[in-house]
Amino acid sequence: MRSLVFLAVLLPSAVGAAEFLQGPQNATALLSSTAKFNCTVSKDWLALIWELKDVPVLMIMPQVGAVGVFDHYDVQNYTTLDTFTSELIIHNVSRQDSGPLTCGLLNAGNKDATLSVEVPGGLEILNNSLEVQWNQSATVLCRARGWYPSPGMAWMLDGSPADPGSYSTESSIDDTGLYVSTSTLLVTPTHNLTVECQASIPALAAPLRANASLVVTEVLVPAPGQPRIDRTVLIAVTVSVSAAILLVLLIILIVFCCKRKRRPKPSYESYEEETRKDSQQRAQNGQAPQTLPIQGKNNLGFSKDTPAGHYYNIYALSNSNRNQKNSMEGLEIPDVIQGNFNSNFSQTNYTGSVYPAGAKKVRHVTSV
Repeated sequence: MRSLVFLAVLLPSAVGAAEFLQGPQNATALLSSTAKFNCTVSKDWLALIWELKDVPVLMIMPQVGAVGVFDHYDVQNYTTLDTFTSELIIHNVSRQDSGPLTCGLLNAGNKDATLSVEVPGGLEILNNSLEVQWNQSATVLCRARGWYPSPGMAWMLDGSPADPGSYSTESSIDDTGLYVSTSTLLVTPTHNLTVECQASIPALAAPLRANASLVVTEVLVPAPGQPRIDRTVLIAVTVSVSAAILLVLLIILIVFCCKRKRRPKPSYESYEEETRKDSQQRAQNGQAPQTLPIQGKNNLGFSKDTPAGHYYNIYALSNSNRNQKNSMEGLEIPDVIQGNFNSNFSQTNYTGSVYPAGAKKVRHVTSV
């Protein structure tokens, strides 16, 4: 071994009876962090050598101390009466430091361990704002990029772990040798959800997290434990009720219009009919008949029927209504009959003109 050659050059005649009490343990460190390894041996040890990936990085001797400290390697030693412990410290570890590590003791063999340098990358939910319909399946994508090794991925729904059967993860290596992992979650929400994607590697004390909100649309989101209210049902009920109300209003409007068309127009009764109705009504009520006002003027040339053989004295007619002479214009009378009549006249044997009783009578009434 290279370490034995190294020791043989420095200590050609060295002998010893030391043995390993505890060798180094496997360690995992995050990129750019610090890694530590301990190796404990019994007393009377002669030389202890640390190797990383089969390359000696330092050697420790009791009288000399640490020899050959390189780059970002360091050592701390702890001694008791019966034991000696050497702690190897690697600062600012890189991916090139990953590999086997050996603690070698002269004339006692080696103890091996492994250093793993892990790289935490980025994490994001690709569709970080989602709107889905009630009870419809939705797909949520989460991507972890630039990780080493491939991260473990999991989902949380409203703070509770999602069923592992509801998501799947695929990983691949990019050009830099780091992993890109994509996890796909299939969820069927019945209410608004907070979705959380987690990515973890052993060196991380806590997983890296990314959150998104799932908003349920097209329904009224009920309170927990309450039945859902479908917005589609509400719309259908509203439309049906509105249509029924409009139909009732339309029927009422049609009936009103038909009644209005069939209503008879008011007829104006004659003067005589009005008088008759008023007299009957007053007789039923025990009131005296009311004389309606006379419309128009009477024709003074008109008189009631006279029995046959009687004649009008036109002279007396003219004297009694001398002041209304103009109202008798247009009166049609038969030819004047000349004669002396002793009966039906005064004692003065007046000879004048008379008209037979059968003369044609004309009544002129002027209405105002």
